[in-house]
Amino acid sequence: MRSTIFWFRNDLRLHDQRALQPAIDHAQAHGQALLLVYVHEPVQDAPTVWGFRRMGVHRRRFVANTLQALQSSLQSLNQQLVLLHGPVADVLPACARLVQADTVFCEDIAAPEEEAQVQALIHAGLTVKTLWQSSLIEPDALPFATEDMPQVFTEFRQRIESAGLQPLAPLPALTQLPAPPSDNMTALPGWTEDAFTLLQAHTEGDAHPRSNFPYTQAPPPGRRGQRFGPSAQLPHTPLARPLQTNPQRLARPAHQQPLVALVGYGRGVGPPHLGSAAGLRANAWQQRRHLLALV
Repeated sequence: MRSTIFWFRNDLRLHDQRALQPAIDHAQAHGQALLLVYVHEPVQDAPTVWGFRRMGVHRRRFVANTLQALQSSLQSLNQQLVLLHGPVADVLPACARLVQADTVFCEDIAAPEEEAQVQALIHAGLTVKTLWQSSLIEPDALPFATEDMPQVFTEFRQRIESAGLQPLAPLPALTQLPAPPSDNMTALPGWTEDAFTLLQAHTEGDAHPRSNFPYTQAPPPGRRGQRFGPSAQLPHTPLARPLQTNPQRLARPAHQQPLVALVGYGRGVGPPHLGSAAGLRANAWQQRRHLLALV
């Protein structure tokens, strides 16, 4: 039986995963199995010229936890996530040969290394179909061509707002997926069963001694702990700081939120400072940077 491959890259969600839907449709239309795969490249583990790994222990632990959650969600839908270690240009073509696949679906990432990965798969004879999903406002819906992106953020925001653009509605939650291939995936080069083993996230030796990783104890009390009270019991990271939020704004449905807020949040990225004007401006500015990558 032939298969369709969906390659999870940076976006490791299952809900509202827009790049996944075309893969599902393709597999169903051709009566194929659906193989879901994540690849961890060795270059992420290699030391940099500065003497530390490219992917630090905190990020590896975060990605491993995310992959575990994704595996659990897929198991509830009678699917599985195949974890592979190795260069994408090597392991995905080998995977395609095993499951008799010629088409790979994935999210589009506007960055040199990620684009080179896609080109390597094409050169290996695979058909790669990408879908941009890194912004709430679709590039085709912008009131200007991407090459005519305003150079000043204020003009960008004003033109988005004046055009009355709204983000796409989230996709319905998945209730079923095409079945996985029946092939023995353990025969694949670089196959790994456990996400923490794949990411080498069990080791903590490269964490800085002052980082308090993996956050097993609270930071010492100080002005910050005295000011915010309960936050002193949380990990001493920026994410632990209490958010200065507006409850009335939080209670609004998405279509009533200020568009500058909606533009600021990429898909799969939660609002870090919803209600903070400075935070909203920063998020909207980041959204413009995402779109600039398409120019």
